[in-house]
Amino acid sequence: MADIDGPCRDYTKGLAPRKTTMPLNKATKQDFCESFPWPFDIQWFDLQGIHILDKNRRAVITMVTRSHADHYVGFSVEIISKTKGNIESKFFRFDDYLPKKKRKDQHKASDKDRSFSVIGYCGWEWYIAVPNDVGPFVIAICNWLDNWR
Repeated sequence: MADIDGPCRDYTKGLAPRKTTMPLNKATKQDFCESFPWPFDIQWFDLQGIHILDKNRRAVITMVTRSHADHYVGFSVEIISKTKGNIESKFFRFDDYLPKKKRKDQHKASDKDRSFSVIGYCGWEWYIAVPNDVGPFVIAICNWLDNWR
């Protein structure tokens, strides 16, 4: 991993050797979003969080769906200027960054290869595939945001 300059620097160095687990059974969608081990301040409003980058720019982090309503598969991160609007955006799919999956016991063996997702109407927790470690996902977002500091 490359050296990182910014608020994520110390976090990413400390995260690599240790395991970060994701709590299950979060009561609300906002609780679920807040439960990720974010190394910087985010003000969450339901599925959307706002992180202040500097005096004029904000990072807007939103848990989003793709193709199925209420099936959340990652976070969209946007850099917004208070004076010029949207500067840049990137979609971070859970499957692209999360390591080896573990399976909830109540599901059949054929479900073990399901991708990572959160299905709102099933409760605000991982659906079938549960990540062993969400650290790489948080680090990916953190590294991308550090390019905008």
